[in-house]
Amino acid sequence: MRKYFTLLLEMDLTQTEENYLKGLYRLTIEHDTQDEVGSTELATHLAVKPASVNEMLKKLKEKELVSYVKYGKISLTQKGRSQALHIVRKHRIWETFLFQELEYEDNEVHEIAEQLEHIQSPDLIDRLFKYLGKPKKDPHGEAIPTVKTDNENSIPIFLSKVKRNQSYMILSFKDTSKSFLQYMEKLDLHIGDTILIKEILDFDRSFIVAKEEKEIHISEQVSATILVSRKTQ
Repeated sequence: MRKYFTLLLEMDLTQTEENYLKGLYRLTIEHDTQDEVGSTELATHLAVKPASVNEMLKKLKEKELVSYVKYGKISLTQKGRSQALHIVRKHRIWETFLFQELEYEDNEVHEIAEQLEHIQSPDLIDRLFKYLGKPKKDPHGEAIPTVKTDNENSIPIFLSKVKRNQSYMILSFKDTSKSFLQYMEKLDLHIGDTILIKEILDFDRSFIVAKEEKEIHISEQVSATILVSRKTQ
């Protein structure tokens, strides 16, 4: 973990650059199942002018954080996804701290966490996370991403895009509604669980996964809401 955080610190990103990475992360990984977005879509999400987006994308491309061709689609590189995941994680841990320990209302914590997420102290975030009891969700019910390794296989992807006969760890759920989380409980699937992809059915693109010795059937619709990372031996 220390090696992973050291690599992140060496990036030396501005707050604006971090905001762009976080915006791309939410658009391409959490909010949609698409891998790429257009510059207009990103500009709308960040509430900035398209010209500003183009200039920033050039900088992020030079740092190998995004894949981008002028007037083309934008996607995060593996390095960019790792960095974005770390920012999202910090934001949600700060939101949890503000709500749980300082008694801010859940509608107040986002704006303050937007400022705190840029503090460059991995040790502080690690200690804060442990102090809070290693929470799995922030005050809004959104999953706090788990970062456990510096291996690029830890980059989150949707379960709907994984490969057969490989193991993955569940990182978070895109759908945080009460009914969906109850359904996950019924399936006995939780954040942090390791699952093996035993079969991907051609007929409906549903999945048969194994959790320990238990087999679980997951529909294509549900698989597109579960974020996982590759488990290595």
